[in-house]
Amino acid sequence: ILREHSLTLNIHELIEQSIRLHGTNIDNKDATSEVSTYINERLRGMLIEEGISPAMVIAVGMVNPATLTDFEKRIAAVTAFSELAEADNLAAANKRIHNILKKTSDTVPDSTDKALFESEEESNLYAKVEQKETELKPLVDACDYKAILISLAELKDPIDAFFDHVMVMTDNEQVRQNRLSLLQRVYQLFIKVADVSVLQDS
Repeated sequence: ILREHSLTLNIHELIEQSIRLHGTNIDNKDATSEVSTYINERLRGMLIEEGISPAMVIAVGMVNPATLTDFEKRIAAVTAFSELAEADNLAAANKRIHNILKKTSDTVPDSTDKALFESEEESNLYAKVEQKETELKPLVDACDYKAILISLAELKDPIDAFFDHVMVMTDNEQVRQNRLSLLQRVYQLFIKVADVSVLQDS
C-alpha cells in the first residue's frame, strides 16, 4: 500500500508508534530492530523480484532510508550511477576505504589538518572533498540523489591519485590518523545516498 500510493510515511516512526500502542504486551527489547529488518527484507525481495540488482538493494539498505519512496529514489540514483564510466573505480575505492576504516584501531579525527599533508595528492583530494561537501548541501536538502552521485563521480581521479601515491597506514600516528580522517570524509559523502562499496561485490 505504501509503495502503490507513494506514501512518504516514516517507517521507523511507524514501527516505534505501533510498538508503543501494544504497551506491555510486547516486552521484546529487540522488537523495533526485528520488525525493521523484516520490512527491509520483504522490500528487498520485492525489488529483486522486479529485476533490481541485489547489490543495489543492499547498497541502499545499508543507509536505512526512512520511507519506501526515499528508498526507491536512491535505487534509481544508484542505477544511474552504475552506468557511469567512473562507477566501477569509485565502487572499488569505496570498498577499499570502507575496509581500511573498519580494520583500523586508530581513533579517526572528525577534522582533517592540512598542515599534516606530505603530498600534492593529499592536498588535491582534500580540496575536492571540501568543494563537494559545500556543493552537495542543496542537493542533499532536495534529496536529489542522482545529482549527488553524478557530482561525486568527479572524485575518481583525485581518489585514484591518492591511493597511487599515498601510504595511508604510515608509521607516523598523526599523519596516519589525518589520512584516515580524509578517507572517512570521502566515504561519508557517498553514503549520503548509498554504500556504493557493496556494488564491487556484484
